[in-house]
Amino acid sequence: MIGELLHISEHGVDYHFRNILRKLEADSRITAVVKGLYYGVISV
Repeated sequence: MIGELLHISEHGVDYHFRNILRKLEADSRITAVVKGLYYGVISV
């Protein structure tokens, strides 16, 4: 679904998400979201 919205492959989504996890030093998507909100990378 994310790939369809961004017009990229599932592999592309996984690649970018692994980079996000690495840069935020997160071990899960939930941790990445929480850290992204904390650091202001994600806004609501």
